[in-house]
Amino acid sequence: MVASRLKQAVLPYNDTNCQVKGDTGMKSRQAKLVGMLSVMLIVSLVLASMLVRSALEQQDMAGRYELTNRLSGYLNVAAGWQAIERGVGATILGSDSPSAALKDKYRTLGKKGDEQVQLAVAVAAEVSAALADNDFDRH
Repeated sequence: MVASRLKQAVLPYNDTNCQVKGDTGMKSRQAKLVGMLSVMLIVSLVLASMLVRSALEQQDMAGRYELTNRLSGYLNVAAGWQAIERGVGATILGSDSPSAALKDKYRTLGKKGDEQVQLAVAVAAEVSAALADNDFDRH
């Protein structure tokens, strides 16, 4: 008698059909739920990794655009200084006796334009290194 009660207390199944008492398919539902959640987790991780990869590519592209915009900015400023320099140079050439101040201004404008060109050359080297298909090397 004690042995049969001990057996019932320790083992949650009956000997006749070896099934868990009170089994209503809970393990089956739980397995389905865990399976569906696992699939959803995997899909979410794949989508998240795709979004992260896309964001990194866009960040890289934005960095390239920033470099090329800086390059064009320096070139525009240099072109402006050089245009003023050409105007002053034309004034010097057109006058019979140009003043010393005008000649000094011409030299100063030339230096300012050259500084911007040097900055543009430095940024052009960065752009060339950043671009995978070095278009600068081909031309």
